[in-house]
Amino acid sequence: METDAPTPDVLCEIVPRRDATSDGLKLLGLALAHWSEAELRAGGLLHSIDNIVLAELLGGDNVVEFVFAVVYAEADDDCLTIVRRDWAHADPAEAARRLIVACTFHGPGYSRRSALASLRDGVPANLVEDVLLDGRTWDTP
Repeated sequence: METDAPTPDVLCEIVPRRDATSDGLKLLGLALAHWSEAELRAGGLLHSIDNIVLAELLGGDNVVEFVFAVVYAEADDDCLTIVRRDWAHADPAEAARRLIVACTFHGPGYSRRSALASLRDGVPANLVEDVLLDGRTWDTP
């Protein structure tokens, strides 16, 4: 039975290591920025990524203040910069480690195998506690 209902996008959550160092959080943020930039382009698998959390990771263990810039835009000169200042966290490093980067993969034509291959290529396994794709760990095919 065919339907015109849109296929929902597939949710993915990338969870940093609980014992991540400030440098580890920054490296994960940088890896995710490069990965998402490639996957958000035409023909890529990614539909969206939480750039705010990504920017917080790029800040390392200081999530109190950060500057956010668009990771991907249609033209090289397209840029949006947001400076966000929050109340100081009691433990900024702990706050950074609790971040979860949410992203979605395109629903129509979605392939778990392709999405996992892309994630494994772009996300350093040693920097994450787990990656949950459609509610299942990336260790489950």
